[in-house]
Amino acid sequence: MKRLFSNKVSGSDKMHVVYFSCRKHFDYLFLSLKSLAALRSASLGNVYLYIDKEDFLTEMQMRSLKKLRSDLIVRKREKFSWAGEQTVRVELQVFKDISEEIDPEHYVAKVDSDVLFISDDVFASVLKSGDNLLGHKETWCAPFFFTQGGCYFLKSSFIPQLSDFNKDIFAEVFDKVNNETMKAKNRSVPGCPEDAVIYSIARSKTDKISFIDFYGSSVVHFNERKHEMLDFYKSEKMFVYGAKHPFLKILPASLRSMLRA
Repeated sequence: MKRLFSNKVSGSDKMHVVYFSCRKHFDYLFLSLKSLAALRSASLGNVYLYIDKEDFLTEMQMRSLKKLRSDLIVRKREKFSWAGEQTVRVELQVFKDISEEIDPEHYVAKVDSDVLFISDDVFASVLKSGDNLLGHKETWCAPFFFTQGGCYFLKSSFIPQLSDFNKDIFAEVFDKVNNETMKAKNRSVPGCPEDAVIYSIARSKTDKISFIDFYGSSVVHFNERKHEMLDFYKSEKMFVYGAKHPFLKILPASLRSMLRA
């Protein structure tokens, strides 16, 4: 099988991609990596998979991923759950480890397994920005906003600063996501979403943070609609979206509204 993308990093700035995933989410992960490969992006650097050591990939799953990229960097990580302090600490340590392996001017994209890439335009925008953190604006607990966790970008040289933070940040974020607006909607969040915590830590250390609009143009995050991502993988329904991305020559009609939004 022809190799779809190369791991060599040289010359210009690069975007390195990291996934936190597990065997249970293999189907989503495989599809996400396949869409990333189809971009054939010149700016793509290393691709890292940090897999739950208690739900690690099978040999067959690993072989399938290696067919997409033979030098995929796969490592085990501690098990963690959503909205926990341990999750934040594990992710920040992973980011720090990666930053020590790449150029300070490069970027790390944290990507969820249920993310589909449809263009690398966002890579170019981030790489020339010079900002320390960039991501899609999460608005569900306004007036508190943060970078949505499905896909966001960190500058390598900035990452080490994130490891030094006050533990009180968790209580502060909990209060912010359970604000008066949320109470008026009779909604509550039982923990501290890691993306909100990491954003808040970053905000305490830098003003070079940007909200950028790239969902639907460079990335589709399926989130609560994961079944539609798998439908896409299995369906082979034909629909050409913009004709820019070869992977999107096969697309279920159910995604049209998401991509055009």
